[in-house]
Amino acid sequence: MENKLNYSSVPNSFAHCFNDKCSNTDYCLRALAARQCVLGSHFINSLNPAFYPKEDKACPYFKKNEKIRLAWGISHLYDAIPFKNANELKKRLISHFNKTHYYRIYRKELPITPSEQQYIKELFKQAGIKETPLFDSYTEEYDW
Repeated sequence: MENKLNYSSVPNSFAHCFNDKCSNTDYCLRALAARQCVLGSHFINSLNPAFYPKEDKACPYFKKNEKIRLAWGISHLYDAIPFKNANELKKRLISHFNKTHYYRIYRKELPITPSEQQYIKELFKQAGIKETPLFDSYTEEYDW
């Protein structure tokens, strides 16, 4: 996975870190955001330098700058499943996510996180379905 950052994807509320003396600066998403900060950004959130951890202390705000694999859309999730099983799985997913969240995932308005993908996989397994769940597409993005 390539760790390039499109600064426009950084959420407005995401705290940047400008501590260049930190030993984790090369691996920290907050430091990466701070390095990529564009001149057009008049206001940004940042960590208070007075609260940087002392040397050899772990930073409580450290966030690894690795991308995660997000799934998008479930329009073909039930294609290879018998109707009875598909109906039951849909009910359980709606119960787990709630109706609004479920349909936002269905319409690709929200991504399906790795933990949500795992939950869906486990549901398939519990229902005795051997097929791996099929999502419409995947992207690799930072976990803000």
